[in-house]
Order: sequence, then structure tokens, then C-alpha cells
Amino acid sequence: MTESGLQEIKIEGEIPTVNLGPPKMTWKEVRDRVFGIFSSMRSGVEPWTDFVSPYRFSKPSSAGDAGMRVIANIRRFQGNYFIIVLLLFIYSIVGAHFYFQVKRNPQDGVVYIWGKELTPSQQYGLMVCVIVPLLFFGSAGSTIFWIIGVSVVLVMAHASMLSFRPTNMTSWC
Repeated sequence: MTESGLQEIKIEGEIPTVNLGPPKMTWKEVRDRVFGIFSSMRSGVEPWTDFVSPYRFSKPSSAGDAGMRVIANIRRFQGNYFIIVLLLFIYSIVGAHFYFQVKRNPQDGVVYIWGKELTPSQQYGLMVCVIVPLLFFGSAGSTIFWIIGVSVVLVMAHASMLSFRPTNMTSWC
């Protein structure tokens, strides 16, 4: 017993340490994991004719029906929804090119920067080098929240309105 009335406990042997940080991965492992995610999403893409068939859209009969539709359609069409979100992301970056202002010669449509004529590939490279930092430093928060908001609204509206026909009812329980 100590002076404060607490009993001393002696631990013998080695105390194991726990690493609570993120796992250390090599660039090859990161690349393989990213390519694995993209390939699994690409293999999970359903035919676009099923995804946008106007004959399958109907108003859900209740909130429970809408919830079941959302769950079933997100499971079935997750690859298609991923592509739509990816396209929205690309659209937001390409749409940001309006921030990039260059001096154009109206007679021949050539782009000049600091008096040097740029080829189309140089124009695109410069556009990416300028726009990506502007996207992240200028309005990254609003762009990211715009992408998230539009994605959620589109996915939920589509998934709740598209009727489904489950083949095995026991898998939904």
C-alpha cells in the first residue's frame, strides 16, 4: 500500500505496444489498392439501359418502399453511381477553367502567354497546373461540398424512383 491508500501493482515481463497510426504502405501497395477499387467498380457497372430505362421509373408507394428501393438500387448500381460522381468531379474541374484567363489572338486563335505561343498540349498542361491549385486553395471547400450535395441528391432521387425486382426475397431480410 502507498501513502494514498492505493495498492501497488507490479507488472513483470514485456508490455506489448499498440500502433494506432495508419498502416505503412509502399507506393506500389497504394497504387494496387487504388487500381483494385477502380477495377471492382468498373466490373460492377450495370448496363446503362437498365440504369436509365424510363419504363422502370415510378413513384414509391410509401417511405418504406422508397427506402427499400434506395438500398436495392445502390447495391445494384453502385458502379454506375460511382461513374456519375466521378463525372461530376471532372465537370467541376473542367468548369473551373473559366478562372484561367489567357490572351488570345482573335485572328488565328493562338494562345500566347508572356509572348510565347503555346501548343494545345501545353495549353492543357498549363490549365491543369493552374486550375488544380486554384481549386484547392481558392474554393476547394465549396467545390467539394457542391460535388457531395449534387451527388447525394442525384443518387437518392434516382435510387428512390427506380423500381426494382428482387430475385431472392430472403436476401433482403
